[in-house]
Amino acid sequence: MYTFNLISRFILLNIISFFASGCASHSTQAIGKLDNTQPIFHSNACKNARSNAWVYQEAKDAKLWAGPSALLIAGPIAFIPMLFANASVNAADHLKAADIAYNCGGNPRNPEAVAGDIALEATIDIATGSLIPANLPLKSAP
Repeated sequence: MYTFNLISRFILLNIISFFASGCASHSTQAIGKLDNTQPIFHSNACKNARSNAWVYQEAKDAKLWAGPSALLIAGPIAFIPMLFANASVNAADHLKAADIAYNCGGNPRNPEAVAGDIALEATIDIATGSLIPANLPLKSAP
């Protein structure tokens, strides 16, 4: 019975964190907002900026299951490292989105707004359970 509750909680928290975090990374969203009819979109600087945005999308997708899995395996001791890892991935994604917007004729966001978004996303990660470890029993029942 306890194992079922643990597994169902783990699955439910992953589903909630997936829907709460959205599907696209900030870099992917920045590319989607660009006007591809503008000449700057086809410049080398813009092509270079857009070239590895897929990495941030993959990182966003991976952190949906990697964080809870690491916490399930390692326990509460992994909470702080996972919090910092998620914040680092979010920060890198925001910086890449700003780089894409700057080099491709978009509107880059100011650093204060980016810092606020990173803090908000870290809070959402905690609130949705993507960083909350499952409660494991201290002793087994006789």
